[in-house]
Amino acid sequence: MLKDLLFLGAITSAGPAAILASLVGLKLVLVIGMIFTFCGSVIIVYSMGVLAVLYMGRILQGFGAGVVCVIVPNFSAEIAEPKFRSKYFNESNTFIS
Repeated sequence: MLKDLLFLGAITSAGPAAILASLVGLKLVLVIGMIFTFCGSVIIVYSMGVLAVLYMGRILQGFGAGVVCVIVPNFSAEIAEPKFRSKYFNESNTFIS
């Protein structure tokens, strides 16, 4: 059940992250995704056995994971030199999955 909540958060945040990245930029959206992941982790650590709080933290981690899965390949391709671009793009996909 907990793993499903992470995937639910990742699925629901991937599309809006791509749209938001085209409006405000990749770096800001990546920072937002990291904040989601950090907040979810902190909530899980301090959940004290309350299942609803644990679920909320897992969904927040999923939001962060969805943002990272969409933004990191684009960001690495954007900052890389043209001759290394395909290498960085493929490595980011390898390490995310």
